[in-house]
Amino acid sequence: VHGGKAKKPNQRREKKINTKKKKKMSLLFTEYCPEYAPFFGFCGAAVAMSFACFGAAYGTAKAGVGVSALGVLHPGLVMKSLIPVIMAGVLGIYGLIVAVIISSKVTDGYSL
Repeated sequence: VHGGKAKKPNQRREKKINTKKKKKMSLLFTEYCPEYAPFFGFCGAAVAMSFACFGAAYGTAKAGVGVSALGVLHPGLVMKSLIPVIMAGVLGIYGLIVAVIISSKVTDGYSL
């Protein structure tokens, strides 16, 4: 009021909130917990899922070739040879589960 702008009560409250946020942010991002740490966490989840799916696809392809060759040579054993194809599909589901677990662990205090 005297020679300057009068501060509204809301502006004072906002300033206090901003300083609290800055203190909290400075505690979150330290030397051991940089701000780019969640990026690497989510990259790990993406790599786990992609490699598991590529492995499942490769396993399914190799097992499919084996099933087709066995179907030509011994038609009665085709049903027994489907187990590797099913296990390759389970590998892809396992990769999805691991990726979900990794991504759920990435929080505000995530560190390298």
